[in-house]
Amino acid sequence: MEDIQKNLQHLLPLLYCAPGDEQRWNLFIEELTKATGAVQGLFVHHDSQRKNTELSSGFNLDDDWARAYSEHFQFLNPYLNLHPSQLPERGTVGVLHEVIPDKLVEKTKFYSDYVAPQGLTVRNSIRVTPNQSPGNYTSIALHRSINGNDKGPETALELCRILMPHLKVALELHNRLVNFDSRITLLEGALDRLSFALILLDQNLNIRFINDRAETILSAYDGLAACNGRLKTRMPAQTIALDKIIQGAAGTIRDGSNRKGGLLKITRRSGKLPYEVLATPLYKQDTHLVGSRRGVALIVTDPEKDFETPTGLLRQRYGLTQAEERVALLLIQGVEAKEISAQLQVTRETIKSHLKSIFRKTGTRRQGELISCILNRHIALAGLELKSSWFQT
Repeated sequence: MEDIQKNLQHLLPLLYCAPGDEQRWNLFIEELTKATGAVQGLFVHHDSQRKNTELSSGFNLDDDWARAYSEHFQFLNPYLNLHPSQLPERGTVGVLHEVIPDKLVEKTKFYSDYVAPQGLTVRNSIRVTPNQSPGNYTSIALHRSINGNDKGPETALELCRILMPHLKVALELHNRLVNFDSRITLLEGALDRLSFALILLDQNLNIRFINDRAETILSAYDGLAACNGRLKTRMPAQTIALDKIIQGAAGTIRDGSNRKGGLLKITRRSGKLPYEVLATPLYKQDTHLVGSRRGVALIVTDPEKDFETPTGLLRQRYGLTQAEERVALLLIQGVEAKEISAQLQVTRETIKSHLKSIFRKTGTRRQGELISCILNRHIALAGLELKSSWFQT
């Protein structure tokens, strides 16, 4: 019992550091293998519906043997070719002969061509099954040496039984972290495909995320740059003005006011048309566990480049005419009404008429409000919703 307690004190910290980290799982499996007197340990993930098995976090598993298992021997594995009802239940620990008698396994090609050539035996080898759901089976296999002096698995089995509830918790945490990381990766990829630069600030107004277009703008140092996690401009007065619209968006969250941040033009060193920065609040209601989650989104457009949006997207969303859509897109790029009139070769009165109709259909009253409305909706139309889950730590 003293050895078990000593092993637990060593293994538990390793186990709870493993979720979300493949290298730490490898270390845990290595130490568990040694603590149980085995010579090889690994995770076995079996999908009984697809008839597919994956090995992971293997200790003392040669790459060539791992490849051979994946390509051929998994289909000969007698343990995983059983009917799902014959597989060990979730939360159980045992030796392999409880699943299939050792003598039967030793007569198979799986044993003679795969297990024995690695210097392993199935006798007194341990399986730990922390997870089993319909169609899916996860276990830890702890294999013993074919030449070893086996003293019996009783102490090792007891250690694994004590570890079982901790294994369940650690694997649940791991699955949640992996799913969360996957969602973040997909969201970041989607944000990188937006046709405008997007910068997300956390509740302390530090930069938390920038998409590819924003990275291009900031790395050019052409009027807008990142310094110590904050945005700066080339002119102190504009930096103050930028901070003001950011604080305005943050203030909207704090006091529930009607302010919406604001729109600011940033002078560029190159002499090109100014960048336009729109600040808008991000907010999620307070919860009892994590409190409020808030942040600010900065949408940066470059009037020197076309604002890209699928043809007809604004028409579909707001019921704009084709002519109104052209006017709206030029407004987003910061083009003044007079210049729009010249570019589209229509009268100022026609532009005013279009603007009146656009404001009515979009439920806005001013150009800045219209830009904010369309840009935010453009994000949603791209299949994205800016949520403050980006700012959780």
